[in-house]
Amino acid sequence: MMPVLSFFMSSPLEQFEVSSLLYIFYIFEFLGLTITTSTLFSIIFFALQLVLLILSVSNQKVVPTLRQYLFEYVYDFVFGIFIANIGRDGFKYFPFVFLMFYFVLMFNVFGLLPLSFTLTSQVVIVFALSFIVFIGICIIGLFKHKLNFVALFFPSGSPLFLAFLLVPIEIISFFSRPFSLAIRLFANMTAGHVLLKILVGFCLTIFSFVFVAMPDFSQIFSLIFDHFYLSFFSSAFDLKPLMILNLDFCVFVFGFFVWFIFYAIFLVLLISVLFFFLMLELLVAVLQAYVFSILVVIYIRDVLYLH
Repeated sequence: MMPVLSFFMSSPLEQFEVSSLLYIFYIFEFLGLTITTSTLFSIIFFALQLVLLILSVSNQKVVPTLRQYLFEYVYDFVFGIFIANIGRDGFKYFPFVFLMFYFVLMFNVFGLLPLSFTLTSQVVIVFALSFIVFIGICIIGLFKHKLNFVALFFPSGSPLFLAFLLVPIEIISFFSRPFSLAIRLFANMTAGHVLLKILVGFCLTIFSFVFVAMPDFSQIFSLIFDHFYLSFFSSAFDLKPLMILNLDFCVFVFGFFVWFIFYAIFLVLLISVLFFFLMLELLVAVLQAYVFSILVVIYIRDVLYLH
């Protein structure tokens, strides 16, 4: 029983550890190309997302299938966010926003699968996504406004004598965007998975202790059989042993059903708690994809229209 309990009580941070699977080449023992668990799951999840995306947009029907309906619902949801904040003038940037939402959402959801790996809980990956967004919006702003892009750091209509105060604040705020974007996603997904791991380990540990406390029914049936055997042959025509047997058997049946009902209720409560927190973590995964995409939309709107 100890190995099981030690497994349940293992560190909840172990699920985020990145281990090396294959060394392709290395230089000076610290520089090289290595296939890790993060690399492997990135390739797998990326391939799965492309397959799902291709299947969703191919073979379109007038009466949509469930897969087509879900994809169109997600598409309309992101499109509504984009149009409400940017409008149709910046529609050429919508595919980028949609892909960001789609990939972040799938990375979050795939991380909830058993024996999976949460890519959005890796600092390197979320910072890479955030800096791709940041560099992209800087390029958009420079191409659209040229040198007038610096007007982003001084809100229009502000008094000129406040420039020494507003400009540094706007510059710090602008260059902190990739960090806030990455840290928000990383912290929420990591905290949610750690909490889920702790609760699952706690519930499974309690379940194991209750399972160990299960009565040994073979010994109970053996005692009843021995009692019946001795009582029957010692007094074949006396009804008192039979009454004692019936009383013992009734007490046993009553105790068994009380224990079984308690065990069933306890098991249902444990499963309900785990299901509730799993759905809560799924909600957090969807919400974080929404927050990430809407912030990307806001950042694109800022560089398109400045202040």
